[in-house]
Amino acid sequence: MLSSAAAVDEQDPGTTRRTLRRGGLALMLLAVAWAGVIAITGGVVIDAGPVHVTSRNPERVLLIAAVIAVATWLVDPRRGWHRRWAEDWRSLTMTVVQAVPAPLRRLAVPRTLAAVAAAATFLTGAIDGAHVVGGSDSYGYVSQAHMWATGTLKVPQPLADDLPPGISADVLVPLGYRLSTERLALVPTYAPGLPMTLAIFERLGGAQAVFFVVPLMGALLVWLTYRLGARTAGEVAGGIAALLIATSPTFVFQVMTPPMSDIAAAMWWTLALLAITRRTTASGLVAGVATAAAVLTRPNLVPLGLVPAAVVIAQWWYSGRQAADTRRALLFAIPAVLACFTVAAINNYWYGSPFESGYGNGAFAGGFFSAEYFVPNLTNYTQWIIDSQGLLIVLAIVGLLSLLSRHAIPGDRTLRIAMLALAAGVYACYALYLPFDAWWFLRFLMPALPMLFVLVAAGVLVVARNLPAGFRMLATITLIVAMLVHVTTFIRERSVYDSSVEWRYQIAGYHVRDHLPPNAVLLTMLHSGNVRYYSNRLTVRYDMLEPARAQDLLTHLRNRGYVTFALIDDAEDAAFRKRFAGTPLASRVSTPMVTLDRVRIYDLSPQ
Repeated sequence: MLSSAAAVDEQDPGTTRRTLRRGGLALMLLAVAWAGVIAITGGVVIDAGPVHVTSRNPERVLLIAAVIAVATWLVDPRRGWHRRWAEDWRSLTMTVVQAVPAPLRRLAVPRTLAAVAAAATFLTGAIDGAHVVGGSDSYGYVSQAHMWATGTLKVPQPLADDLPPGISADVLVPLGYRLSTERLALVPTYAPGLPMTLAIFERLGGAQAVFFVVPLMGALLVWLTYRLGARTAGEVAGGIAALLIATSPTFVFQVMTPPMSDIAAAMWWTLALLAITRRTTASGLVAGVATAAAVLTRPNLVPLGLVPAAVVIAQWWYSGRQAADTRRALLFAIPAVLACFTVAAINNYWYGSPFESGYGNGAFAGGFFSAEYFVPNLTNYTQWIIDSQGLLIVLAIVGLLSLLSRHAIPGDRTLRIAMLALAAGVYACYALYLPFDAWWFLRFLMPALPMLFVLVAAGVLVVARNLPAGFRMLATITLIVAMLVHVTTFIRERSVYDSSVEWRYQIAGYHVRDHLPPNAVLLTMLHSGNVRYYSNRLTVRYDMLEPARAQDLLTHLRNRGYVTFALIDDAEDAAFRKRFAGTPLASRVSTPMVTLDRVRIYDLSPQ
């Protein structure tokens, strides 16, 4: 009996055709790989004397690869072509593998790919990320971290009880904060989970150390996505999923911006799922701590805790309620329940009720959630995910059907069910939430993204598995590269890797610190937090001030010994001028005393 290779050769008449075919396959692979290089780097320019080569369009290179594929197929005899191609791919793969140094050959490719993606995530955020305190979110989280690090959980607010009649003390509250119940101090509006983590880093490494937390958590999330994929759909699917989340525009945007809690929440929930589906005592504790951290980070997602809880209860019940499973259930439940009580205690201390959030109960009762938001959110999230990830994201549907089918890819079935339940729960928590108008609000769904990309990776493998053997490897690589081409193009077009726009907050804050008097008060809104953080100067929110009372407040502040200024960002200039049109204040903001990066400062002192 002939071997498979001999049988292939027997159906492969002609050395010339064989050479053309193998050369064509090699060129296809090189073209697809080159498209990936262009997508990641943004283009390649080779300028060596008279030789000038520019390659910036990955879509064109993929088209060239497709043309080569068709041409190669046309010159090859029809009979047995798929077996010959499969054999050639194996031969080409072995040639590539043999060219790799022996120590590297021993590395598992999917695991190595995930590790490289995780390391690249951390280095990108740590080196190029916006290490500044900017708008509401970053100021709220970083300043609250300092409160935890110093043990000061309420910030006394000067002038809170000394304002002209009819002017609320709310004008003194910066973004990310609200007045305490006695209305004499500031308390955060943001949940304490991420600030608590930032506070640990601040105590260990100083104030700048807080900016390495989100890149680190991002790297951990990439690795956990690999583990999630490996356990539910195989090692290759895990490697693909890790690469996809590491290059996702939504994820990259969060890594590059100042600290926010979306990646942290996703990392904790993914860790909780991976741990709770392990049947060890230690894993129960890890899952409980991860769930507790997730609840502290995003209390509005507390219903997601039902997923790991259901897993541990089911395992305890079906195991006959053995002592080991009872201990494991308790080790999970104790931290998770304590986290809920901790949130309630903090809410009571800050807002006067265990059931009051930083946003207020009224907002949750009717302002932030409504049934009429369902359709706009469904439309927005669907459009944004397709726009940012490309049409190939629909492969998640293929992956979902595959993992639920009778002939599914081998994997941890319990973990599959749990991850699908958690992903559905994440969307349910935001389906009726206030709609927004920018693609990067996909960040709300960040805890579901690891599950989404595992499904996409499974879908890629299912599609490849159902193609002729000669096309499987090329199809897998091409689909991955095509997705990378789309997301990297999307990222470049929206300057996601450019964090320079955030640096204006620090520039403005340092300028106020270095050039304005210690008794300066600044009328502002977007910069109401960062100015306090960097300069320790008092700020007044113009958006909370009635235009007719602006002059009364400015006069009152000057009578109390303060020097008044306005600090207006380009993004709020039109709104500011519209709000105060026709008032004495409008005439004082015609000529800035200094112009900074997208920011102008006006002297409001009487002439």
